[in-house]
Amino acid sequence: MNRRLFQKSFVEKIKNQLTEKLPGLDAHLKMSVKTREQRSIPTGVVPRKSAVLVLMYPFQQQWFIPFIQRPRYNGVHSGQMAFPGGKYEEGDKHLVMTAQREAEEEVGIPYEKVEILGQMSDLYIPPSNMMVRPVLAYSTERPRFVLDPVEVDQLVEVPLLDFFDPANRKDVDVQVGERLRIQAPAYVVKEKVIWGATAMMMSELIEVLSTVIDG
Repeated sequence: MNRRLFQKSFVEKIKNQLTEKLPGLDAHLKMSVKTREQRSIPTGVVPRKSAVLVLMYPFQQQWFIPFIQRPRYNGVHSGQMAFPGGKYEEGDKHLVMTAQREAEEEVGIPYEKVEILGQMSDLYIPPSNMMVRPVLAYSTERPRFVLDPVEVDQLVEVPLLDFFDPANRKDVDVQVGERLRIQAPAYVVKEKVIWGATAMMMSELIEVLSTVIDG
């Protein structure tokens, strides 16, 4: 990877870019299931607030991002790939704190070891009635991950460059719940399928980073 991408100035450019108008919906729709495109928050429904931590860190001479695979359970997100994160709690001062707290609880990322770069566009997830705020952060070194076995089945570290390779973007059949299978756009990396809300958030991140790299 180009050495300038590890320089502090590159990280600062990302931080500045996140203060500009975000790609938001346009980026999300590129990785959205077709049946989801017309969904919006139902009238009278108040979504539950939540946040995830999208962490960049240098490892093996390139940037990596950690994902978690949820355990198998009787629920809509069973076994899915996701960012560390969860629902907002009353003790959280803001959603950035939610993302940091959940990341520390789920995979052991200490909040004092990361720098928050900014926040990306909120994304509504209809099956769980969650409005999710992706929080982008970076660390100067690879964290020492400690997994919560109740919340996390597996940690998957993925090179950031894998998401820029068009060959890793595919339409796949995915299982939703116990009975439904649908076709969805996904990133297939490290033999894992990243689709749905997580893929939509990654799509926005890729567009943000592309703007910084090309600028």
